[in-house]
Amino acid sequence: MKKIFNTMLYSSAGVLAFLTATTKTMAQDIPHYSLYMFHQPFINSAASGSYDGIFGGLIVNNQMMGFTGAPIVATLDVGGPIGNTNLVLSGQLAHEKIGVSNRTNFGITAAYRVKLDLKNYLSFGISVGGKYVNSDFSQVNSGGVADPTFSNRISYISPTIRAGVYYFRNNFYAGLGVNNILSDNLNNNNLGRIRDVEANPRSMHWFAQAGYQVRFARVWKFQPSVLLKHVAGAPFQFDVNAHFMVKDRVGFGASYRSIGTAVLLIDYTFRQGVTIGYSGNFAVNNKAKAAFMGHEIFLGFRLKNAKNKSNFIGVDVPRF
Repeated sequence: MKKIFNTMLYSSAGVLAFLTATTKTMAQDIPHYSLYMFHQPFINSAASGSYDGIFGGLIVNNQMMGFTGAPIVATLDVGGPIGNTNLVLSGQLAHEKIGVSNRTNFGITAAYRVKLDLKNYLSFGISVGGKYVNSDFSQVNSGGVADPTFSNRISYISPTIRAGVYYFRNNFYAGLGVNNILSDNLNNNNLGRIRDVEANPRSMHWFAQAGYQVRFARVWKFQPSVLLKHVAGAPFQFDVNAHFMVKDRVGFGASYRSIGTAVLLIDYTFRQGVTIGYSGNFAVNNKAKAAFMGHEIFLGFRLKNAKNKSNFIGVDVPRF
């Protein structure tokens, strides 16, 4: 039974990738993360402006573990401020494999921070880059049925743009980001050749986020946050997150997603500013059981900035 299910999953992943690549993209086209709260530039380019020193984040996500063709995503983001200015530059590299399809995203982000007053900041960000998609449908097990769909190889490069705005102050942040600003339309009769690239509002992905932290009992922090998502071709979604931290070192928490999954997570931050985290996804209803069970690992770092620099941020921004 499991072998049959694996074959069906592998074939379905190929068909899904084929449909996505040969029509105008109107469905979710971005990686699915659990620990985005630890490194918010993953979903909002403007959040890079909340760092006043060199920073970086790496997420590795594996969903539907144990099944052939299950999605595996690895995303890296590294950056830092330019001199003593309020400009922050960073670079991103992501690779996603699902079934017979591979996609690599790459980009550069520029975020500019505006100091509203001593305690309030506003950041604007934009990311430009591209994605390389490669799908080999000859590897799909079609059950011995001759189908021209599974004899093609699709390979193309397409530009990408995302942007955002991010407000933060001591113990609070709120942001709005938009991804997938550009959508590509492929020619069905000549696979792999882009017919046009356009900015289509109906295919854009919107993210609204907010988070707060409360200190209590001297060494504890409670950090709730929420994420609202509107992804083209999918129902409106939201995440509700709760995180506790002890002595700015040990953290643990949980999340609930409206798609029907729960997330349990743990993390630890070393004195050098390095954070490691782990999360496990669990279905809370049968509808989400097949699609959203998995594991995720996070590794990040943040170097402290000297207080005598002109771009020093004197507020404690929640990193969750």
